[in-house]
Amino acid sequence: MRNTQVSALFLSFMAFFMSSCERPEGEGGKSVIEGQVYLINDAGQVAQKANGEYYFVKDTIPAVDEDVYIIYGSNMDDFYGDKVKTDYKGRYRFDYLVSGTYSVYAYSSYPNGAKKPEFRMEFVGYSKTTQMEDIYIMDGKNVGQSAIVGVINATGNYTGPAIDVRVSLCELGVVGPISDARTDSEGRYLFTKLAPGKSYRVWAESLSKKNGVSTAVSDTLYLESPSSIMQAKDLTVGIY
Repeated sequence: MRNTQVSALFLSFMAFFMSSCERPEGEGGKSVIEGQVYLINDAGQVAQKANGEYYFVKDTIPAVDEDVYIIYGSNMDDFYGDKVKTDYKGRYRFDYLVSGTYSVYAYSSYPNGAKKPEFRMEFVGYSKTTQMEDIYIMDGKNVGQSAIVGVINATGNYTGPAIDVRVSLCELGVVGPISDARTDSEGRYLFTKLAPGKSYRVWAESLSKKNGVSTAVSDTLYLESPSSIMQAKDLTVGIY
């Protein structure tokens, strides 16, 4: 009976000892996670390729003084265990980690105030430095928004690109506000920072009246996808 009690006590002790040696992810070790965060700024600037295709010009720079969070484990829904700030080169570092799987993230920011975490995950070995895959976060007034580009031509007393013509834009089904832009030297115009999933109307009017009537030409476009650039059909206004 005594030997049985001793054996049971010994097994209980060993089970406790083994469980106490199995550290979950977290601090208390000798491992390190290092990484880099880059900021992609999307302000809505648009350029055109040689083939005529339009694209958003985005500036990628190191994300300075940005919060980076770490989750102790692979469950991205868990609350973060610690956070640090990136340095002047966008670098971050988490020290004194035990071996295990870790999730690291930083937030992209959207014009409507929403934030989206950009995750990276790696297994960290015992007493070693692990380099995380670079994190890219988005910021700017045009993040997730779309754009409309178009061309206005002239007819009448002058034929060619309609220069410095006012072009108006409104969202269908919404009473105001109305945005406006001016055409450049090639008759082109641009509207950015437009919410996708909505329909918009663009229009322009003749620069002066003919026979007492000023006519308008227009086009209607549906912006289906975020971060897309839709090209309106060419419009022609009268210049008399």
